[in-house]
Amino acid sequence: MDIEYWEIWNEPDCKNADGSNPCWQGTEAEFTEFFAVVYKHLKSCFPHLKIGGPAFAYLPACRDFALKLFERLNKENLKLDFFSYHCYASDSEWLSTMINYAKDLAVEGGQEQAELILNEWNYIK
Repeated sequence: MDIEYWEIWNEPDCKNADGSNPCWQGTEAEFTEFFAVVYKHLKSCFPHLKIGGPAFAYLPACRDFALKLFERLNKENLKLDFFSYHCYASDSEWLSTMINYAKDLAVEGGQEQAELILNEWNYIK
């Protein structure tokens, strides 16, 4: 199919008002383990593909979650090809702020080599 980028999961940090998570049913620790296992398997089978993710829904609220994921990956010397996230905003400056936030988070988490991909966004009036 000639698809170069493969994202592991979508919005593992997404929460409903009642605290439930429609996108990931396990714990953050279980997700970080899952992500690392899947990443290693995909990279070993398809080293030419770009593997990354996890398309966090809202970076400021999941900072600690992201850093735990990066810590788990770094422990095994796993480097993301890309780090993806989403951003919805009613202020265009917020999009710029989140781009810088994602960059700083990747650097802080030791994944500064990862491409940053804002792959779901919208300007909400």
